[in-house]
Amino acid sequence: MQMQYLNTAALTGLGTVLSQVEEAEGTACSRQFRSGVQTERLRAEKSLVVDYESEMSLLILHGAQPLVFYLDRAVRLAPRVVFSIVPLEASCTVRFYLQPGDELHTEGFADDSFLHSAAPQLQISKLYTCFFQESTRDFYFRGERHAPYELTYVDQGRLHNLVNGTDIVLRQQELSIIGRGDWHIQYSDEPVSFLTVTFDLPGDALDEVVGKQLSLPSSARETLKKILKERTSRQPYSYDYLEALLKILLVELLRSSSAARPAHTAAALPSTARAENQIVDRALQIISERIDRRLTVTELAGAVHVSVPYLCRLFDTHLGMPPGQYITKIRLEECKVLLRQGELSMSDIAKKMGFSSAQHFSRQFRHCCGLTPTEYTRSLR
Repeated sequence: MQMQYLNTAALTGLGTVLSQVEEAEGTACSRQFRSGVQTERLRAEKSLVVDYESEMSLLILHGAQPLVFYLDRAVRLAPRVVFSIVPLEASCTVRFYLQPGDELHTEGFADDSFLHSAAPQLQISKLYTCFFQESTRDFYFRGERHAPYELTYVDQGRLHNLVNGTDIVLRQQELSIIGRGDWHIQYSDEPVSFLTVTFDLPGDALDEVVGKQLSLPSSARETLKKILKERTSRQPYSYDYLEALLKILLVELLRSSSAARPAHTAAALPSTARAENQIVDRALQIISERIDRRLTVTELAGAVHVSVPYLCRLFDTHLGMPPGQYITKIRLEECKVLLRQGELSMSDIAKKMGFSSAQHFSRQFRHCCGLTPTEYTRSLR
């Protein structure tokens, strides 16, 4: 609903605004209007003056497109103009000046559903986290699922988000929103810095942008800068400001997505593709759950009830690597975390992560990462 300022220019052909109520002619009568009842369509045969008397009210002029005005001054409507009065609160009282021999006629009821578009479409019920991470070498998060949405924005570098069996690769000034309850892993093979925001938002308004790789619209860049700055603020109302900025960002993303959407409705994801996503997603969860144990591709295929060739094809399609390579990569990413923590020896890490020996662990690590575990540890200092 777009409410307009009541002025003569906006009323062209429909009426004029009176500078003084004394200009009104005719018999004065007052009428009360209440909310929660059907909105009447009213009309007078002759010119009619409408003026507010008490409480707040809207004047709606019906035509090809309804015109909505806040009734805060007297207006003379042209003959036979169809209009409605809607209270903004529980009720309102409006004064009419009728020409001799004229009366108000009711022409049924108005469809005032467009008035409800003024109600918020996005209501953030809770903002849980808003934090910024910087990794100087690489990053690995083993995976989780949670009820709130999770927004991830990459400021520098590149970040892999494995969500629902799909690898969403985010680069600079790109973001993604992980859906409620979606299991996800994050990792990067290079230095990366990114923002993570988790929040609750009832309804399905975000469905069209969840699980996608989204470029940051130009309109949203300043909003992101403000979020990054405000997250460390100790100013009063900082939480309120962050929540408001997040809502603005989501609206900008939804508007950008709607503008980019083709005129035709996109076809739903085929059932076979959904089934493949579920298989890969479950396989990734199993790998994460069994990260500290030896897991063969045959065992993994058996756990998700598919053949080894089929599992290999799915991993190549969805992740760009065979399952064996992915298992090794994730095990070594976990080893990097342990090395950075510095609490376990090389032998202890090899034993904990299911390698046959420290030498086997060192060979695998060097083959995958280009340096030995010892060299990697030294590079952290």
